[in-house]
Amino acid sequence: MLLKQGAPSPNIIYVKKGYVKTYLENKNNIILSVVRTGEIVNVNEIFSNYAYFSAVTINETVVCNIEKNIISYFMKNNPRFLEQYFKLLNKNCTYNYNKFVCLTNHKMLERMAKGLLYLSAVYETEHFELLLSQKELGELTSMTDENVVRTLKELTRMKIINRNKKNIEILDKQKLQEIN
Repeated sequence: MLLKQGAPSPNIIYVKKGYVKTYLENKNNIILSVVRTGEIVNVNEIFSNYAYFSAVTINETVVCNIEKNIISYFMKNNPRFLEQYFKLLNKNCTYNYNKFVCLTNHKMLERMAKGLLYLSAVYETEHFELLLSQKELGELTSMTDENVVRTLKELTRMKIINRNKKNIEILDKQKLQEIN
């Protein structure tokens, strides 16, 4: 476990290789994001001493822990660094706002479409191995296991995706975006 929700968090975590799942711990966990190579796991925690969420690796991953005081130093002494950091923070906040709207206002098929498009963007391909379990896919899209299965079968029946065990191929990205 890289971060534990509510625990001390003295470092900013940069993913050098692999994927990291971030999530809110609750009765039913909510996956916030899948962070990939070249991204920061906890960009929004620069001025906090505690983790807002938990984070775990979902495949073979290499991370770099950077002390927050080093990041803070660069923010104070390098306006370009500060600007880039705030751009990352803005991107993160915008994603979370949009996710909140999706989870609270969209139907299951729309949430699954958004989830699959998101994972396709994270993995940078339309044919990917799903590194999340079925339960975790439900936590990403705010669905029960049964609804995950049902919506994936529906998308397969509609010939929008093809699913073979943990492999998903988006066959018709346009239709998936229209559902989204």
